[in-house]
Formats: sequence, C-alpha cells, structure tokens
Amino acid sequence: MTGINAAVLIRFDTDASGKSFAASKKTFAHHGLKLTPIEGLGDKAYFFSLGAGESTTVTTVVVVKGSLQILTTGTGTIDQIGAVARYALNAFESLQPQHP
Repeated sequence: MTGINAAVLIRFDTDASGKSFAASKKTFAHHGLKLTPIEGLGDKAYFFSLGAGESTTVTTVVVVKGSLQILTTGTGTIDQIGAVARYALNAFESLQPQHP
C-alpha cells in the first residue's frame, strides 16, 4: 500500500467455529456481496471488494482457523489486504503456547 493513504481494520474473534464462520458468510451474501473463496489461507477463507468513492476500493478478507476468525478490511487490493490477513494469522499463531 506504498504511496497511498490506506487504512486497515483487523478484527479477531477467538471463540469462532465453523458454524459462526458460515453464519457471517451467509450474512454478507444476503447483502448481495460477491464472495470469492481463497485457497491456502486458514481452514477456510473468502473475500469481497466494494467501491467506496470514485477511486477507492475497500476489500474484506475473512478467514477461520480452528477457533480463530479474523476479519481484515482495508482500502486496498485483495493482494494487499490478503497479505495483511495472512500476517495477522501468522502473528496470532506465533503468540500461542507451543505444546510439547
């Protein structure tokens, strides 16, 4: 996001489930958003983008892995916001206690 005025919001839900992930996905789809699956990110992931003004795109990536759901929204492309979501997932996982 170099050279542009960008903003990113990351929401962590540490009590998520496949059921809550499906419910949030259904809510977004119900509002007419085109949801596109993302392969290789978490257990399941998808994204959608919306125009916001003449030249701004807001992209949202939603990923679930185990009981963690991360919603990352920002003014950027899927590559940019997807990279932030991947980083957030990896950073969160690195903070979790390792079991022997």
